[in-house]
Formats: sequence, structure tokens, C-alpha cells
Amino acid sequence: MIPAIARSQRGIAEYVVDGDSLRHPDGWVSSIVRTGELDIEVLDASRRAHVLAVFTRLCHTMDAPLQIVVRLRALRPDEVQRRVARAPRTDADLVTTVAGDLDHAMQAFWSHRLAATPAYQREVLLATRAPTRDRLTESSVRICDSVRAMGITAVRLRDDALAAAAY
Repeated sequence: MIPAIARSQRGIAEYVVDGDSLRHPDGWVSSIVRTGELDIEVLDASRRAHVLAVFTRLCHTMDAPLQIVVRLRALRPDEVQRRVARAPRTDADLVTTVAGDLDHAMQAFWSHRLAATPAYQREVLLATRAPTRDRLTESSVRICDSVRAMGITAVRLRDDALAAAAY
């Protein structure tokens, strides 16, 4: 168990991370599911309709609160450099054609541009709350199943990952 302190307008309350749930001072428990991303605008009409139908069904069948959180955070410069370094590159020794020279120049340009431009990481979280662990598990499974039915990854956070996401 990971104790965590959270400040509120009413003072300090203790929340405890217990595996895949967060225990509240009032006895209720919460869970957080991290999802992958989905750009609804680029989907074809039938896939978009399917995703929207699944999301609508989730919203209508949930009997517990559901909170959707989209977090944006700026990447640290060392994270940006690490991502740029992992980008595919053309071996300069193998560049012998005009097309190869242009490819190499374009990669160099975009690597420099990515390193110079602020970069952000987006994280989509779905949180729910219930009076008992059994009801929380029911709700969390429904959320994960629905998100996966949309074709998106869903992972219920636990331990340190849950503590980091919750605070």
C-alpha cells in the first residue's frame, strides 16, 4: 500500500493506493484506466459510428461516476532529444543519389525542428469511483472492455503508476 496525502479546501486527507485501487478517506474506492489515443476525425464512417455507439453504450450503462481526463504535459528537453535520436535515419554513407540527398536533408530538417519545438505528451485517463471494491471492479472491467471494443488499448493502473496518475 502506498499512502498519499492530498490537500483540499477542508484540510489534508489521506488517500491510500492499494494495488489497483485508491481508497478515499470516506471509505469509497477509485480506479484509473489509461487508454490509447483515437482520432475520431480520421476514421471512416462505419468505424466512427461503431466507436460512438460503444462510447454511448458505456455512458448509458455506467452506474458509477465516470471522469474523463486528458492530460497534456510538456516533454523535458532530454525526452525530446531521446525521441529524436530514436527516429529512423538515413545512413549518410549510403546517400549517393539526389533522392537520397533530399531524404537526408529532410530528416535533418525535421530532427532539428522537433528538437527546437516544444513537444507535448498526451495522456487519456478514465476514472471511476464506487462504494465497494466489487462494484469498482465491475465498473473498471466495463470501462476496459468498452475501450478495447473501440479498438483502443486500456490498462487499469496500479501501485506507483496509479499514485503518479492520481496526484
